[in-house]
Amino acid sequence: VEWTRQSELVTQQELHQQQMLQESHQRQQKQLLQQQILQSLQWHPSMQVHQMAQARALAVVHASARVANAQAQAHTPMQAHTPMRAHTPMQAHTPMQAHKPMQAHAAQAHAAQ
Repeated sequence: VEWTRQSELVTQQELHQQQMLQESHQRQQKQLLQQQILQSLQWHPSMQVHQMAQARALAVVHASARVANAQAQAHTPMQAHTPMRAHTPMQAHTPMQAHKPMQAHAAQAHAAQ
């Protein structure tokens, strides 16, 4: 029982480290985007273009942050391994498998004519 409790603690610590890494990565991305915005400002004399670019970049930052946060939340129940099981049926949804027989039918139809 002690061993499982310790392993749970370890996984929680690992998750926490992952989240910290993700957050620092997000901060770096935001800083990079802000630098890019400042650089683009130097090239565009009109403030309107800059404001539009900034608004768009900020929207991108917020959207990517939201996605990363959602991923982080989805990853927290890792101990139960539920997200893994939920993802496996995805493999069955490959559209390729459905399309291949169609091509075969088309080839047969041509051969018949």
